[in-house]
Amino acid sequence: MQFPKTDFNLLINNAPKQQGIQEFSRTTQSNSTEADKSQKSPISDRIQTIAELIPTPQQKQFYLWAIDVTPLPRPYAKTLEERTIIYQPNTIKGNKPINIGHSYSVLTALPEKEETGQIPWAIPLMVERVKRDQTGKQVGSRQLKEILSPENLPWSNHLSVVVVEMN
Repeated sequence: MQFPKTDFNLLINNAPKQQGIQEFSRTTQSNSTEADKSQKSPISDRIQTIAELIPTPQQKQFYLWAIDVTPLPRPYAKTLEERTIIYQPNTIKGNKPINIGHSYSVLTALPEKEETGQIPWAIPLMVERVKRDQTGKQVGSRQLKEILSPENLPWSNHLSVVVVEMN
């Protein structure tokens, strides 16, 4: 029985023999600025690829984006790094709407229904964990700036509208 090769297997199998897995790790950069640059390149490539799938608005003359900061409770994961107190609605009367875990900022494109056969759908572009020293607004703003800044994307010369939902 032969298993299909994953991207990771292809990377390792096609790598020169003198390099180890450490050569391909994100942690091999000498400083955080170099690490930031190397991590942004794959994100930009991914956004460029996804941008080709987002239909150009026809009825409304703007692209519609949504940012949502959503909780992921992990109250029993005691060894999970950077768990924080997160907002989570609670149906039990008298309980505080909090939990322990992580929050994630999700940036999606919302194409027009007319272009998708009257089916509402969202195209996720970026998902990023909100770290302990950040707010959802900071992460969402950075994500939005990252997709709206490049001049080579289809929406660079169009109006954009953003719908934001965060606590």
